[in-house]
Amino acid sequence: MTAVKPSPTAVPNRLDRATSPSAAPALARPTAVSATSLSPASAISVSPTSAPSDPSEASAFLLRHFARLAEAPGGLAKLRALILHLAIEGKLTEQLPADGTAEGLAAELRGKKPKLEAEEQPFSIPSSWRWIRLEQLGAITGGGTPSKSNSEYWIGSIPWISPKDMKREYLDKAQLSISETALAESAAKSIPSGSLLFVVRGMILAHSFPVALTRVRSAINQDMKAITFTRPEMAEYVLRCLKGLKSEVLSRVLRSSHGTCRLEHTAYANLPIPLPPLAEQRRIVAKVTELIGLCDALEAAQQEREAVRTHLRTSALHQLASPDSDSKSGAFVLKNLARLTASPEDLTLLRDSICRLAIQGNLVPQSKKDESAAALLGRIEKWNQREIEAGTIRAPRKDLRAIGNDDHPYQLPNAWEWARLGEIIYIRSGDGLTKENMATGNIPVLGGNGINGYNNKP
Repeated sequence: MTAVKPSPTAVPNRLDRATSPSAAPALARPTAVSATSLSPASAISVSPTSAPSDPSEASAFLLRHFARLAEAPGGLAKLRALILHLAIEGKLTEQLPADGTAEGLAAELRGKKPKLEAEEQPFSIPSSWRWIRLEQLGAITGGGTPSKSNSEYWIGSIPWISPKDMKREYLDKAQLSISETALAESAAKSIPSGSLLFVVRGMILAHSFPVALTRVRSAINQDMKAITFTRPEMAEYVLRCLKGLKSEVLSRVLRSSHGTCRLEHTAYANLPIPLPPLAEQRRIVAKVTELIGLCDALEAAQQEREAVRTHLRTSALHQLASPDSDSKSGAFVLKNLARLTASPEDLTLLRDSICRLAIQGNLVPQSKKDESAAALLGRIEKWNQREIEAGTIRAPRKDLRAIGNDDHPYQLPNAWEWARLGEIIYIRSGDGLTKENMATGNIPVLGGNGINGYNNKP
């Protein structure tokens, strides 16, 4: 591997660009930043309840602090969740008188079923909104798995979607496909395009609630459910609504004794759904799409900055650890240490580099007043001979092989020497002292798992 030596004059400018939030998209940069602006540390504590309640103020709040929120640890994930939750609380869009209320829409969807009681409502919504249950959005359909022993079932063009396919918001294909015959002769059912899919069983429910919309006619397995909407124009809003209700859904997940997670029918069917008027639903979808798009752009910018920073860090630390490292390289790393070590992985690499510098003689200056390594090895050899003759230690069973030039992994300073580990230390085994043979004392007896007991003599 060739280590790229960083230029002390050119690299800092690149490092400034690589570690600066100003590399984020212009729309996402914070504006009017003052002493009262959020810091990355405080940004992670922002919640829907701490954001302004007025929709126009909430949107301005997000745009003003967008980049700062995103730069906090885990900030982008929290920011996406915040956007979705503000949206379904009615804090992201204005409620316009021309929209009317959702009363007529709710009554149409609810039919003769009772309204949600106040204690069932997880949060407050605008007065023009209404609450309904998930099952009132349309027909909920389950799935199944055609027999794997019938090959004709698995040579069709109908996507057969399982939880492992639920990695995107819109699905038009799956890892496996089935045939029309499979639909006709198995528990698998035809799911229309535009249906909303969600997972009801699997370990993924321990931390996530995958949801997606189908773009083609599909089928699903038994670990999933599909909603075919009574009002198809609501699909985009409900997709984002369920993503915003993730924490509410996960609080309803049950776990079996062996760890399998599942959502019971009553848990998802009775899930409260905040229902805005249709016109506001469209505005919510547009605003959420805009802000999530900014998150995606920020994430891409962060990844690009991280790639540049990682390259600079690796190059700088490799140069620092190389035998021909000079004082300028060390000064560069020390000056930019905070920016070069932004993650725990960076600190591990830095520790390794420091250790390499130490054993290569590049960490401290060599002094002519120091005893040479050759003289030290001579004294160690004399000590070994003296102790062997006195019977304190045993003589080695065979001589160690001399170190040749081909054994040297790198060049050492002039006063240093290469030595075998057995030349500079004496290795002895324990006495096999068991607990039964230990006498009461305060001297610890060490074993492979730590302290095995205490004895009265070494």
